[in-house]
Amino acid sequence: VSSGVLGVWDKSETTEELRLIYPAWRNTALNISDALIGRAKYQVTALARSNVYVLKQDAIFELWRDRHFVEWLLWAMSRNHAMLTTYNVATRFKAVPERIIALIQAAYFQINGNWPRGSFEMDWPIRGSDFAEMLGISRPYLHSTLVALEMEGKLKIEEGRVNYIAERVVAEAN
Repeated sequence: VSSGVLGVWDKSETTEELRLIYPAWRNTALNISDALIGRAKYQVTALARSNVYVLKQDAIFELWRDRHFVEWLLWAMSRNHAMLTTYNVATRFKAVPERIIALIQAAYFQINGNWPRGSFEMDWPIRGSDFAEMLGISRPYLHSTLVALEMEGKLKIEEGRVNYIAERVVAEAN
């Protein structure tokens, strides 16, 4: 569990380089169960200042007899799978502006537990370089796309906040 935003990284199957697969927002419980057997598939790093609380293997085995802990662990595992799937689907949009919006909506879903209905504003502590890597684009291309989205009145990211303006709100304003 983290107090900030963590990045979950995986090795690319083709290049063996680490790539950011999704951010884990504060208060998200990550389950990296393969670490229990000594071979963690994913690497986790802080994308923003974070305090990370880790439950060690001995404590997990001790808590395994507690039904509530097992229920929580299964919930964390299924939530992690849902988040990974959500971010994976979002990164598959061909057009970069749609990919950016889909990833921001996926982050909203992870934080709030439901999909956004209309416009919203939320914290966005992810650095541009990390966001560009997650999108599979260069930092300058991300910047120019964000400027274009801002000019269209769809999105604004500044000072650690993102403001998303839903399509129907844009249409009503015109």
